[in-house]
Amino acid sequence: MSRTVPTTRFSRHALPPTGRLRHRPDLGVAPAVLATGALVLALWVDSALAAGPRGAVLTVAEGTDLDVVVSVEAASAPTFQVFRVPGQPRYAVELPGVAFDGAPLVTGENILLLDAALEPASKSGPQRLVLSFSADVDYDATTRGAALEVRFSHHGDKAALVAAARDRKERAAVIARAAQTANERAAAEAKMRADEAERGARAAEQSRLAALAARENAERERLAALEKKRQEDEQRALAKQRAEQDRLAALEKKRQEEEAARLAAAEAKKKADQEKKDALERKRQEEEAVRLAAIEAKKKADEERKAALDKKRQEEEAARLAAIEAKKKADEERKAALEKKRQDEEAARLAAIEAKKKADEEKKAAIEKKRKEEEAARLAAALARQQADDEKKAAIEKKRKEEEAARLAAEETKSRAEADRRAAELRRQQEAHQRAEAEAAAKAEREREAARRAEEEQRRAEAEAAQRAAAAKQAEELAKKERARAEDLARRGAEERAPLASTRSSSSEVSTAVADRDGAPAGFGFGGRSIEIGPPTRYQRYQLGEGDEFGGGDEELDEAEGRGLLSKVTVQRTADGSRVGVRVDGGARYDLRRRGKSQLVLTLFDTRAENLNVRRVLDARSLETSVVRVLPSVEEDARFRVELLIELRDQAPVRIGQGDGMLWLDVGNG
Repeated sequence: MSRTVPTTRFSRHALPPTGRLRHRPDLGVAPAVLATGALVLALWVDSALAAGPRGAVLTVAEGTDLDVVVSVEAASAPTFQVFRVPGQPRYAVELPGVAFDGAPLVTGENILLLDAALEPASKSGPQRLVLSFSADVDYDATTRGAALEVRFSHHGDKAALVAAARDRKERAAVIARAAQTANERAAAEAKMRADEAERGARAAEQSRLAALAARENAERERLAALEKKRQEDEQRALAKQRAEQDRLAALEKKRQEEEAARLAAAEAKKKADQEKKDALERKRQEEEAVRLAAIEAKKKADEERKAALDKKRQEEEAARLAAIEAKKKADEERKAALEKKRQDEEAARLAAIEAKKKADEEKKAAIEKKRKEEEAARLAAALARQQADDEKKAAIEKKRKEEEAARLAAEETKSRAEADRRAAELRRQQEAHQRAEAEAAAKAEREREAARRAEEEQRRAEAEAAQRAAAAKQAEELAKKERARAEDLARRGAEERAPLASTRSSSSEVSTAVADRDGAPAGFGFGGRSIEIGPPTRYQRYQLGEGDEFGGGDEELDEAEGRGLLSKVTVQRTADGSRVGVRVDGGARYDLRRRGKSQLVLTLFDTRAENLNVRRVLDARSLETSVVRVLPSVEEDARFRVELLIELRDQAPVRIGQGDGMLWLDVGNG
């Protein structure tokens, strides 16, 4: 059956569907606009749903004031809700419609904040942040634009929170130390097993060498005599070794007995302390049991909800521990590789040594085999005994360490305050001891300085006494000559005494006096002036040559009289220092040198002392200048010589000059 469809001519300007739709009453401009708007809205909602919730940045931090601040930075002001989760102090912060870009884990050693975790969104509610605290807190929420800040504060005793956090940290440290001890013990056991494997390898090598030595039986007869002698030597060595082992065993037994006695005393003391601590611990445990009973009653309702969170935390901890174990395994593999490399090197070195000794070892192997087998059996028995003792000691040590760790964990909190008090007391005692030591050291230093000064004064007094005795002896010998010269000097002094009366020594000068006719000093001793007699006096610097003992030169001199006559020694204070002057009638050769930092030695060759005044010590301390004293030393042997020792307060420059018949030493005058 066929069907014919009628056709119609169409215009390019008015298509048939358009014409029919144009005449429909339910289509127009307004419905088209509404339909377009609905389509755009549907597309926007679909894109928004596809994009998910808007992103935000979440941070959780605990400050130094123990306040925990939760900050949320979003694109727009977030909607939030804060409420307490039943059970322990836990709070939940819900932010509907906000997807967190990531919340950092709780880092650092927090005190109030214990944990912070994100719980994903579920059918029962949106995504939320759950915070766990160590004590009850209050919260305050503020918003600034698109930022939200929730502050959790504790209004109780913050010192107690710090102490509790410290206790948690110490318990964790004790657990970590116990784990470290277990790891070290496992490493020691692994090393022991490796050593046993190495000894097995060496035993196999020895067996191989014995098999090679079996082919050399023909050489046994030739080596019998040598081996017999070696066996005798070895027996003597073994006897000596046994004696040494017996001595070491006795010493070890004595040490073990002393160690046992010490440990027994320590254990007795620990037991007494432990009984006291147990009494306190029982009392504390009873109080703690009452408190824990109340807490457990409160926590019981929340245990089921906490189980899920604990499971998740345990999974994370397991993953972390797995990573740690993987790292440890890698370290152990690296150590095993290093140990294998060391063993390979040791094996190569031993192989080289064995190759060198092979010729001798093949001859001695048969006899050595029996000895080595006996030694191996003895070592195996000793090793078995040692291993059994080590296992027993390890078990005892493990038990003791566990008990010690538990005891230390309980005692640490109590002993901290006592340690602080003792440390403060010890610091005070140390400060007092240091002050006492400083005072004792200062007193000892003062006593040493006083003794040194007294000794120095005694030495100076003895030197002066010796000089005075020598001067007295010389005075007796020269008395006759001095009388004659004194008469002449008295006559000349009478002529000069009148004009010099007004110019005698002032407070700025000390000097030796001029003798009167009877040989006594004129005036009152110091302060006199020398008298210019004859032609001008000249002084010449002279240094002793090799072989010249006296400094007199080659010219003929009257050795009995000497060429010069020392008649005056003076010390004067000047405007910018001081000066020392000497008068030698007839002139003199001289030499000046330093002796140490504070002494000058002026030597006058071929010179003798005119009288006793110039032989005495000239004290210039009253002038308060750089010159302290002048100590004369007169030599009257084959030739005459006078040495003047000039003592200075401090080291100072010296300049030499001549004038008015005097030799001047300017001290400290620049």
